[in-house]
Amino acid sequence: MKPRALAMLLWVSSFWSACGIVEQSRMRHPSEAQRIIYFKGSPSALLNGTTLEPDLMLPRAAASMPAYALNSIEFVSAEEATVDVSSQTGIEADNKNWDTLTPPQELLRFSIKDSNLWLTKDGTEEPILVFQENPSDGTWKLSTWQNADVEILHASVSPDASMLSFLFRLKVGESLFAIYLMGNEVVRDPPAMVDRRYKYTAGDGFPVGYRANPLKLDLCVDKYDAYFEAAIIAWSHWKQSQTYSEAYIGNTLVLTEWLEQYPPFSDVNTRCIYAVDAYDFSSAPSSYVGGTTIVNLNPFSWEMAHSAVLIPKVVYGNSVRYAATDELIHVMEHEIGHMLGLGHQFERSEQTGEYLYPSVMSYGDVGVQPYDFEALEKIYGVRP
Repeated sequence: MKPRALAMLLWVSSFWSACGIVEQSRMRHPSEAQRIIYFKGSPSALLNGTTLEPDLMLPRAAASMPAYALNSIEFVSAEEATVDVSSQTGIEADNKNWDTLTPPQELLRFSIKDSNLWLTKDGTEEPILVFQENPSDGTWKLSTWQNADVEILHASVSPDASMLSFLFRLKVGESLFAIYLMGNEVVRDPPAMVDRRYKYTAGDGFPVGYRANPLKLDLCVDKYDAYFEAAIIAWSHWKQSQTYSEAYIGNTLVLTEWLEQYPPFSDVNTRCIYAVDAYDFSSAPSSYVGGTTIVNLNPFSWEMAHSAVLIPKVVYGNSVRYAATDELIHVMEHEIGHMLGLGHQFERSEQTGEYLYPSVMSYGDVGVQPYDFEALEKIYGVRP
């Protein structure tokens, strides 16, 4: 197994684990989750080619949602960072176990005031967002953002109002912010733990994935370029199929489509693989971050609510473009594993240093392995 300089992934979820930028002592609950990702160049390049929709018509169901948990991510230009980014490793920490489960400590709620719909944080009276009612159809239109120094770029809401997202940037500077709200209309107990050798984004032995069936995961890349080709090949390895448009993972039917027009990564109604004109920060001159997966887990219903894969077209300060190489296919396979709910498998033999469980979710050179399918079966079942 030859060493690799590639830091293949920086995954972000409700249970945050990341490359030295946030504390590593425990898994962080969604209520306190804020993740900062450093980018070379402008984070706004993440939005190139996407269709932005800043206006939001909120369905009536949002007003009756008991509460929402908050996740947020900040994308900062590395040149503008106010902390010492040179100390960051660019490599994730091992998966953590979340043994003490507590409900979110900070919630947001909607309430009707003065014929408007206010979104406020528990314990505060000032609204974060204000929506005006549209009497003709009973929806609510976003009208006010609390902070006048930001520009809303895109907003989205799921059909049942169980998840909302807002993407905005500061009017001064390069920072982008993505905010995700996840509702607690459905409250479930955490899933039963399985063998801890199976690693998931929710923690070792916690098989949390999507409940939707069929599940739609799409391609937001230029058709017929290297990224499109690599994504199709990578999907076929996960689905054990030579087609990417329709196949089963366990008992879940996964439908995949190429989208000619697509929203940004923050949109809650699109789960996509993106090839983006930006790249993550990595401190070692010989390494780069070859992919980033953003995963949001609903802390109430214990399911994956949203995920997006970002594959950089340009990596670590050079102009090298990926071809449809084995390396790019391998990166895609790895990121799709996170997209479906898998965490890293970094366990090694104390004697030999070799990985104990060959897996595409390690940083080795192997593709999708029997271990990876076994781990997914704990989430999605075994198809008869």
